[in-house]
Amino acid sequence: MWPLDRTRPKTLLRIGRVAIERWQAQGTSFALASSHAFHAELPPAAEHLAAGLKALLADDRPAQAALVLESAWLPLLLADTGGLLWSAAQADTLVRHRFSQSHDDPAEPVARWELRMDFRPGERFLLAHGLAPSVKAALTQSAQDLGLAWTALWPAFEWGWHRLGRHAARDGWWAWMEQDRCVMASRAGGRWDGLHPALPLPDDAAAVAHLVEAEALRLGRADAAVLAACWRPAAQLPRSSERVGWRSVCEEATA
Repeated sequence: MWPLDRTRPKTLLRIGRVAIERWQAQGTSFALASSHAFHAELPPAAEHLAAGLKALLADDRPAQAALVLESAWLPLLLADTGGLLWSAAQADTLVRHRFSQSHDDPAEPVARWELRMDFRPGERFLLAHGLAPSVKAALTQSAQDLGLAWTALWPAFEWGWHRLGRHAARDGWWAWMEQDRCVMASRAGGRWDGLHPALPLPDDAAAVAHLVEAEALRLGRADAAVLAACWRPAAQLPRSSERVGWRSVCEEATA
């Protein structure tokens, strides 16, 4: 369920906590074509996902589309292994334990989730995403009901970094803006070494810098440069500062 389509899709569905958005390729950029909002008073669940996809695509469906799921649907974490894990099985056990501390549900235990892990034996930190069976089933059934194909399923955090990471310093901070939260991560030596999965959304460079200062203090990381990425068109981006550079993922070609 985790194919990584390296081609540039013509239709991209961004699925977050607030809405499903349909983005259409225009050359090397994406433009927002339509959206379907979830009920503001209800936490979206698998049945809302299926209904939302049908409402968005029933009258104008593409033959295929790529999915970009934000962390409301694909939770992420950075696990500290202590540099002591040498097998994927050990990493799997640790990640499931960590996810279960905040996401376990008797009706859908973390033990049944599909995991995606960026694991290197002996490395201290590993980045992981988890896909619940109900979410997978809703996506699979929706494709069948609509008569289309999902060409790729990307965690939004990874998709954004894939498009824009070349603009970041090797050691520094990545502030990823989702519909309902900011995911803040730090890198050292070209690898992730710190993560906060849900911070308030900042409005400008000064607010981003304030979040980074707090995270740097909490994690004991360097107060370095920040790449702040969001889905706003370039013309609507907040002003960058000496420390914080804003980038638009919808107007950047994949490296």
